[in-house]
Amino acid sequence: MELIYKTRKEFLDLQRMGAFSRVVATQDKNTKCWRLFGLNQNGIAVFMEKSRGGVREWSGLNYVADFCSELGIRVWEVHMQGAKLQK
Repeated sequence: MELIYKTRKEFLDLQRMGAFSRVVATQDKNTKCWRLFGLNQNGIAVFMEKSRGGVREWSGLNYVADFCSELGIRVWEVHMQGAKLQK
């Protein structure tokens, strides 16, 4: 999978144009922070970049939800690799 980094404005423009087949939040294994990306029809993941470089991250899903709401993103997915179910 190819990765691309876009500014907030570019990401929002792509979202509004319908360039993403889905928007996904994933948790970084090391920092435990959440990252948001849009997946286009060609299988390219477009991550949102921080103003000083690197991938923008949030400490909790509630912050991701608030951010998506601000951008007008109403449907997004959460993907967790290696999640363990509590018994």
